[in-house]
Amino acid sequence: MSERWAGGESETEEHRESRGGEGQRGEGPDLFCVPEKLSSLIRVRSLLLAVFFALVACSRLWAAGHDWMASIDGEKFLHELSIPGTHDTGALIETVSGTAKCQNLTIEEQLQAGVRFLDIRCRHIGDAFVIHHGPVYQELNFTDVLQSVANFLQVHPSETVVMSVKEEYTPEGNTRSFAETFSAYVGRNPSIWSLGSEVPKLNDVRSRIVLLRRFNDPDNRGIAAAPSVWPDDSTGTVAGPPRIRIQDVYKVWDRGNKWSYITSLFSEMPSNPGTLYLNFASGYSPWTVGIPDIPHVARYINPLLKSYFTQAPPRSHGVVIMDFVTVRLAELVYRTNFPPAASVRRLVTGSVDPDARMEVRDGNFYLTWKDWDSEPFIDANGNGVADTGEPFTDVNSNSSWDLVIDRRSDVEVSSDLTTWFPLVKNAGSGHVLVAASSASAQESVTAPTASKAFYRVKSSSTAAPVPAMVVVQGGVLPEASTLTGTVVETFLIAACEVRFDEWSEVRAWALAKGYTDLAVGDGGAGNHPVRNVNWFDAAKWCNARSEKEGLTPVYQVSGAVYRTGESEPTLNATANGYRLPSEGEWEWAARGGVSSKGYIYSGSNDVNAVAIHWDNCGGVVPYVLMSGGIGRGPWPVGSKAANELGIYDMSGNLYEWFGMRSGLLTPDSGNLRGGGWHSDPSNCFIHQIGWVDPVLSNDNWGFRVARNAP
Repeated sequence: MSERWAGGESETEEHRESRGGEGQRGEGPDLFCVPEKLSSLIRVRSLLLAVFFALVACSRLWAAGHDWMASIDGEKFLHELSIPGTHDTGALIETVSGTAKCQNLTIEEQLQAGVRFLDIRCRHIGDAFVIHHGPVYQELNFTDVLQSVANFLQVHPSETVVMSVKEEYTPEGNTRSFAETFSAYVGRNPSIWSLGSEVPKLNDVRSRIVLLRRFNDPDNRGIAAAPSVWPDDSTGTVAGPPRIRIQDVYKVWDRGNKWSYITSLFSEMPSNPGTLYLNFASGYSPWTVGIPDIPHVARYINPLLKSYFTQAPPRSHGVVIMDFVTVRLAELVYRTNFPPAASVRRLVTGSVDPDARMEVRDGNFYLTWKDWDSEPFIDANGNGVADTGEPFTDVNSNSSWDLVIDRRSDVEVSSDLTTWFPLVKNAGSGHVLVAASSASAQESVTAPTASKAFYRVKSSSTAAPVPAMVVVQGGVLPEASTLTGTVVETFLIAACEVRFDEWSEVRAWALAKGYTDLAVGDGGAGNHPVRNVNWFDAAKWCNARSEKEGLTPVYQVSGAVYRTGESEPTLNATANGYRLPSEGEWEWAARGGVSSKGYIYSGSNDVNAVAIHWDNCGGVVPYVLMSGGIGRGPWPVGSKAANELGIYDMSGNLYEWFGMRSGLLTPDSGNLRGGGWHSDPSNCFIHQIGWVDPVLSNDNWGFRVARNAP
């Protein structure tokens, strides 16, 4: 928080000791203003910390974060990077819960986790700096902070640390200005500081501290963001040079608005490449009589940050300054400095050819089959991508790295854009089909205007096979689940959502068997999931399919098979027919059951690998949808990768109805899971749950079936 706290607090013994007490000064200025006893303790602590850092240098716990800058091009300016940072870096102590503590990790732990921006708040007292958050002394001195950073940089010379220094709370007992005391600290180890006024290149400041100055200084040292130009509790611009864009809305009355302020800065960054961005994800909710609640904001914002950076594109996101940073959050931020590893994606046409793949490499898309030959390359930098300058075997002698298609006869050409993908022949080879480059890495991309040809895989069948039922071994839902501890027995679940052609076939049979009010439903194409069916339609259809296949129906009303109406049914627990999965079964299957790898989406941490959602659903549906998204809609079932159990689309494509919890169709129960094509990616998380009136239906809701294990 940038807000300065009102009110006073009597000076504690720790304050007096930290500033040296009476009789501690010699003839010259005491650079750190601490008593000999505390100085000895600091030296011992520093030695222990140095040993500690040496021991953990190869530790798996911190391996991901402590040297991430080593892989960054040193000619990049710091404003070209994504840098994880912490707000009120040293604030780990509070006297009243929720009012002052902003971090759980110590400074040493933050640095090892990958944090490279430290927000240091210094109270000026007795010509020394002690670390405060508002009136609360953090039992930490500026000497401790500098020693921790120096120890870290000595062990990790590839790194740099941007340090914001700001005056905090009420000054007391000083004979010199804040800037003069800062000079005394700098004089103790001047070589570690970078005090230039411009944003530096990384190579120029490796193993050094870059000053972001939030105090007045007649010498204009560091990157200037003095109090007079800082946007207080708002978003604003420091004209500079250098130009700095700052979002520091810290009084958070509405957490959704705070998130909008954060993402707004992310969105504008590509248009301002020379600007340094400081984006505070921190803040507090000002409750009764202004008492702050810091965790209330972090509990809302940090999961959104995690979701955002899990799928964020590889580009600069500026300095992201967080409360209660974690190792994972820091990693997700700095990971956007690096291009993603090469990935393999299915090529989706009117049906899914399991042998067809869209290979994403070096910014292009390659259409391939499983019996294709590749030109081998030496992955010199270990990033999984054939980069310019990396040696390769030039199989087709065209002086470029290619994927060679062996079965070119299996590609057909059309000018019809419906469900076809825009690909163009590689000018260097008649064998390679390369899609137009796309930063979003989606299968459906825009063709060059000069080309009229669209390619797809030939298929002997336009209908996908009937979805198989997957055996899901039972288990217990983990702590990450809202249903933690729920025991799930072994059961069967469909690998795919119910297709429109399946729905229509069973419905046609059922109309003559007493199921007189089953909805027509909608799908657009037979292999698309059925939608515009409500919960009661889904339950009745399950019964109809059971009867059609000679199985015992599950749903009953007044002891009879449920065939018509919208009465709340009961379940025949011993029946072997089809039904909706229970909520516990649905989540257990979505998480991957006993084979779960802990993904946040069903099958991956990359939403685009496993889910059809609003941001990637365009280009497949050949009609205008009711929601106004031209060309947007669900995709054929199984278009994206399966999860650990071979189950498709449990994240995205369509929300899925699930069975009754405790036999009740009430808002407390919930009845939809998984997110759909019209959903934000964050709604495709495994844990997301929704409730709507079960009599309603729309084009973003569908279902899949389950059965008891034999």
